[in-house]
Order: sequence, then structure tokens, then C-alpha cells
Amino acid sequence: MTAPAKFTTGPDPVVAAATGTVAGGVLLTTLPLRSIFTDWSWLLVSVGCVLPYLAVVGLLRLRSTPRWWHVIAGLVASVLMVLWVFVPQHLLLGVLPTSSSLTDIGDLLSSANTSMQQERAPLASTGPLRLLVAAALVALVALTDVLAVMLRRPLLAAAPLLEVLAIASATSAKAAHPVWFAAAAGGFLLILLSGTRLQDRAWGPSVDGSAGRLGGARRMAVTGVVAALILPLLLPSVSVNVLARATHHNGNGTGNGNGQIVLNSLASLRGSLQRPTPVQLFRVQATNGTPFYVRQEVLDQFSNDGWRPSRRGIDQGLTPLGQRPYPVLPHDPDRSDQAPAFRYNAQFTILGLGGRTLPILSNPQELRTTNGGDWSSATASVVNVSLKRGMTYSEQVAQPTPSVASLRAAQAWTGDPAEQARLLRLPEDLPASVAELTDRLTGRLARPYEKAKAISDYFTDGKNGFKYSLSAPPDDGRNALENFLNQKQGFCQQYAAAAAVLMRQAGLPTRVVLGYTHRQPDTNGVFTVTTSDAHSWVEVYFQSIGWIPFDPTPLAGADAGRAVDLPWAAHPARDAEQTAEPTANRGPSSAGPSVAEQPSQVSEADQSSGLSAVVVEVVLLVLLAILLILAVIFGPQWLRQRQRRRRLERARTTGNPEPLWLELAATATDRDALWPSTITVRQVPGWLSRHGIDERGRVAVTAVADRVERDRFSAQLVDEVPPDSIAALDQALTRWARRTDRRLSLMHRWLPRSLISGQPRWRR
Repeated sequence: MTAPAKFTTGPDPVVAAATGTVAGGVLLTTLPLRSIFTDWSWLLVSVGCVLPYLAVVGLLRLRSTPRWWHVIAGLVASVLMVLWVFVPQHLLLGVLPTSSSLTDIGDLLSSANTSMQQERAPLASTGPLRLLVAAALVALVALTDVLAVMLRRPLLAAAPLLEVLAIASATSAKAAHPVWFAAAAGGFLLILLSGTRLQDRAWGPSVDGSAGRLGGARRMAVTGVVAALILPLLLPSVSVNVLARATHHNGNGTGNGNGQIVLNSLASLRGSLQRPTPVQLFRVQATNGTPFYVRQEVLDQFSNDGWRPSRRGIDQGLTPLGQRPYPVLPHDPDRSDQAPAFRYNAQFTILGLGGRTLPILSNPQELRTTNGGDWSSATASVVNVSLKRGMTYSEQVAQPTPSVASLRAAQAWTGDPAEQARLLRLPEDLPASVAELTDRLTGRLARPYEKAKAISDYFTDGKNGFKYSLSAPPDDGRNALENFLNQKQGFCQQYAAAAAVLMRQAGLPTRVVLGYTHRQPDTNGVFTVTTSDAHSWVEVYFQSIGWIPFDPTPLAGADAGRAVDLPWAAHPARDAEQTAEPTANRGPSSAGPSVAEQPSQVSEADQSSGLSAVVVEVVLLVLLAILLILAVIFGPQWLRQRQRRRRLERARTTGNPEPLWLELAATATDRDALWPSTITVRQVPGWLSRHGIDERGRVAVTAVADRVERDRFSAQLVDEVPPDSIAALDQALTRWARRTDRRLSLMHRWLPRSLISGQPRWRR
């Protein structure tokens, strides 16, 4: 096969337009990712990060000949945009990255990796996941631009674009919508059209007057898009994603990649609440009374991107569960172990919950589990435990029950300065409205409890206009905080995140807790927790008392039965109609049946987990298979084209005509028209004209033959070949190949004869 000529010198508006067309095609191919996310913010942010690349590269190509460094300049512009969007706080002069910026990016990528490994699609497009998608899309646009525009090999772009489809197909529990599939097909064919148009411009007009490759690509585009739209309507309907089911569920239901749900961030909390069918996570049997909420994760660091665990909470203060008592930070010598508490025992049975953090009731005195684990004194949680379906463990609980009087008497915490800094830290550029609201609520109050109660009541009192709704945006960062306080609509994620920020602003050591509400236990003390019970609340530290929970979310209507009254933070009486907007899908488990009535298995449709290690393996296998197929299909042609480019370039740089003659002989071999050894150099043009080369081609071959004859037989070697002669021969051989391709067998189109057969060689 033959190769296209290089870019002509000077600016080329068609190439600049092709850059934008290719980028548009890439964006269309990413639309199937919609099945992974619950909203479109990932796409909007990604487009914004791609625009600098298009602006820089398009402008440079309008003003000068396309060069490789244009791509690098465009990538630099988009990378700076990505940094400005996601980690602006540590940029030098607001533009240049610093070491702190790289640390921030690392933290976000680590969080994104955790979500990919442990959460279930569809996911809320949080900051870390948006960063991952935006960076991938920038790289994908640049790679496709290089393949389709610079190298003019649009078919090679199939591998990375098909990888996008593989990721979308392997991670969503539902079958892909035909519209997104059609959009992806249209995007790829748009890329194909742009690349073939550039090829046809380089090769020149078709000898036989046909539309050449461009016409074929148009027909392929129309056929492909129509098929993508019609075939799904004709084929039997499938409501689930077969690939996702095959990759996410192997029947045993153990581990994060085999059908278990993980709650490890505010984003995963929302995903649990929005599941169309609740999944049973675990069952609890308490000896007496009604326990408070079940806690699992603790988020104690707030940045402009939202709440997340601090590194200290993850890595430090770990004690094996077998070593008691379980210490709790911060260190407080005045805190008494004999404080009033509600004591009881609880037995847990894991059903569909996964992850590595144990769900527990607050303030355990003893935990008995056969799966190991460590007690984290920084977060008062149990970590490094692999949750498996059927796992059981027991807990002795001393749930704090401080009196309102003791809380009112508590003084401001004066503990370790380092701990104070960690538990009170807020971004320096927090919106001014947050400080104003905090001062309005607590400015005249002196005691810590009064401040915490005032802030909690602000959200739970219906007179202030707050309403529970899952339709709010999923973020809990700086901008989302301000929007929530203005719009007064959200779910527990926003309520807990906002209350914790206001409490820290008021000088109260505060953290956010992820866990679960629950229905009233049945007569046997049993209640079952489902994904619909996922919840978040805040804990405030009081001097000499310890961590005390506050729930600022106004649960009402169908959710009121899940609220556990806290005497020190009782919700004001309210009209249920004010906040009884539909919340989570509570499903049949809402009534809280007894253990005998509870099904012990997770529904089949909910066995598919999130982006797990199994999915990563499948994606890599799919990518490897695609690369192998492309190598087999296009490898011989690529080798032949590379061989041709090297010969033409050698002739340009050395002035030696022999590489041109070798290429002429190789092309003749591919066409089954190689001249016999009895033919002289001067007779070759006539021979080739009888085997399909046109008149312009004969003139070009004659010019090269004259140079070769002089170089071989004259006393003075030829040291220069005019560039026009090289370009004319290149175009002549291309026209000859296009005109005679249809006469070749499919085998010889795929594997050119010159790659497997010898050919005449002349050496100086």
C-alpha cells in the first residue's frame, strides 16, 4: 500500500477545521459514559478543559504549517486549564503548578481510584472523577488528532475510542441506550471522514473520477449511523447490561468486585440513595432499646473539593481489635469513662455490604470478629477489615447519653494545638456568606453546645425553608456549599457537609460521619439496613465529654420513621408537608419486617458492583484484543507505508535517486508488474505505461530514470534529486496504486508482495 504525501508548506485552514471536527467526533464517542454517571457535569467540565487545546492548535495551524510541537503546545494549554479548574489553590500566579499542586492532584486521583475500585455505577460525578474524565478526554483528543490529522490514519483511532465504549459497557448495570451508541458511531465516522478527506487532498484527485476513499467513507458513515439507530429497535430488548453482569458477578458475592456495595464517600452515599431497588447491606440484632445510627466512615478534612478523610485518620492511631480499651482522639485528660451511657449488645450479619471499614454502633467497649481489623483512634472506626457476605461479629456498646445540662456546662475545647488545627481547619477562601451566616446564628452565644444546637436547628426547623431532595447537585465543595445555603434544598450529604462547615466556623471541632439510619427494631430487636438507609450526620467534640452526634437533616414524611431522637438535638416540630418531597427509593424494606420476613439474598440485578478490579482486567483484555486485531489487519500496510516514507525521505536528504528506484520497483512488485531483468533503466517507463501507469506518471518515472541512469553509469555521481521530481513520483505511484487496487486479490491487498518477495537492488 502507498502512503500519503507530507503536509504542504504554509498554513492550511482545512487541516485546522479537521482538528475541530476530530475533537467533536471524540466528544460524541464519550457520550456512552453517561451510563456511568448520574449527571452531565463531567462532560461540561471535560469540554472546558479540551477547548484550550483546540484553540491553541487550531490557531497555530491557521498561521503556519502543521507541526508536532503544535500538539505539545495545545496539551500544555489544556493541562494548565485542568489544574486551574481542579486545584487552583496552590498555583503560582494562578497559572503555574507547584509541588503542592501535584500533591493536590495526587490526592484527587487517589480518591478517584478508590471510587473506581469500590463504588457502583451510576456514580455522582464528583471532583476526583471529573478530573479523571477530563484528563482522559484531553489525552484522547490529542491522540486522535495525531492519528487522524497529523498522521492521517483515522482508522487507528478506533482502538482508544473503542476502549471508551468498553469502559461504559463494562461498568453500567443497564444496557446502553441506543442513542448513545449511535452518537459514538457517528463520532467515530466523523473522525474517519475528516481523516479520509485529508488523505484525498494529499493524494490528489481520483484518476477515474470517482470520489475515492472520501466517497467510501461517506457511504460507511451513513450506513453505520442508520444501522446504529435501526438495529437496536429490531433486535430483542435487553434491560440489563450483559457485559457488566458477566464482569461484575461471578456467583460467590464476596469482595468489592462481586456484587457488594461500598459506602466510603458522600458521592457513594448519594448513589446508594438513588438505586432503583434497595439492596440489603447488613442485619443487626440489639438486646434492648433502639440504638442510634450505625456509623462506618469518618470525614474530617474539608477543602474546596468537599469533605474527605485526612491522612492521619487513615494511617495513624491504629490499634488491633484484640487490644482494649479502644482509645479515642483527641486526648482529653478530663474525659471520664464513667459518663452516662446506654449499654447493650449487638450482633451484626453482613449481607450485601463491601469495603474495608466495619459498620459499628458508636462507642464500642468490645468487638469480636474473626476477620481481624484495627481500631482507628483518630476516627473511632474499625478499618482494615475485608467485609464478606455472611460475615458475623458482635459488639458491646456504651452509647453516650449526656444530659442537656452537662452539654450546656461544657467549656470550649482547649486541647492539643495540632489536633485543634486539624479539627477546625477550613479553606482560607471560604465564601464570606458562610462567615456572615455563622455569626448571625451564633454570634451572641457563648457556650459550644448553644452554638452547635443553633446551627443544627437552623437546618431542621421548617420555618427556615430547608427541604430534603435528592435532585440537588451531588457536590459538597465550596461552590456547592454556597449554592445549598442559598437554595435550601438538598439531601443528607449537603446538610451534614454544610452544618459541619458552619460549626467549624463557629470554633467547634467537627467531623462528618457516614453511616446508616434504620427502622425501629422488631419484637426480636432485629432491623435490616439497606442502601436506602445510607445517611450522614455530624459529630461535635465537647470538652470532658467526647464526640456527640447531631443530625441536621430534616427527615420527614416516609423517612421520619428512620430518625432516632437525640434529647440534646431534638428536631423542632414541623409540618411534614413542608419537607415530604420524595427522597430515596425505600422499596419493600421500608416497613422493617422481622428477620424471618427478610430475604437473605440480594436481587440479581443488584449483583453488579462498581468499577472493580475485574472490570479493569476486562478492559485491559479488550484493549489488548483490539490492538492485536488492528496489528494483524493494518500491520503489513503500515510496514509498507513506513518503508516508502523512509525511501522518499532518504532521497530528499541524500540526493541519491536509488531509494526512489527501489520504491518504484517495490510498487511494481505490489502491482504484479515488475519489469524483467532484461529491461534497461531507460525502457522501464514504457514498460510501466503498458501496465497501468498514466501519462503524468510516465513523465515522472522518466525523470527519475534519467537520474538513476546518470548516477549508475556516468563518472560523476548524482548528488541531488529535485523535490518536484520526488513529489511527482510519489503522486504517480499513489494514482497507480489506487487505480489498480481493485484488480488485486484480497490477500495481496492485505499483505503487499514486496514485503515477502525479493526485488532487484542496485548498490553504488
